[in-house]
Amino acid sequence: EFRRVLFRSQRVERRFQTMNRQITRDFDNFANSARTVLATIGVGLIARDVVELGDTWTVVGNRLAFAGVQSERLAATQELVANIASNTRADLDATADLFSRMYRSSQDLGASLQDVARVTELVNKALAGASQSERVSAIRQLGQGLGAGRLQGDELRSILENSRPIAEAIAREFETTVGNLKKLGQEGRLESR
Repeated sequence: EFRRVLFRSQRVERRFQTMNRQITRDFDNFANSARTVLATIGVGLIARDVVELGDTWTVVGNRLAFAGVQSERLAATQELVANIASNTRADLDATADLFSRMYRSSQDLGASLQDVARVTELVNKALAGASQSERVSAIRQLGQGLGAGRLQGDELRSILENSRPIAEAIAREFETTVGNLKKLGQEGRLESR
């Protein structure tokens, strides 16, 4: 009787060890498969990000060229805009849009490339408290307003909602209050000087 119990317990132990080895092997296979899948996804995400960055870089170059940046200064200006976006943690495309619109507008005013870069940086910094989507919206709207030579409608509303420091700077320039900017915008009186 004792031998039978001992024999059964040894058989149970062998089954347990076999099951344990099988579970360990299955888990290792699963872990390896999971690592392979995650690595593949990671490579795919990195590749997608590189393609998107390349596309954005091309768009930035095109915006600057269209704004009138001379071809021999294009690469350096692209790098300047990228540094502004990076240093202020702003969207590169939106920063390039603002820079290029201000650059186009500034040529009539005699402002230098460095002046435009400084103002672009200040605008990005003034939007530091806003969410990324609010920042992108305000930068684009301000750029569009500057490009049109007049700040009103959606452009003005976006600035008033998303960037108090920019709104205050505009109000000071027009010798009025932030509250009065909307009225001046509706009247078409917020124009480039």
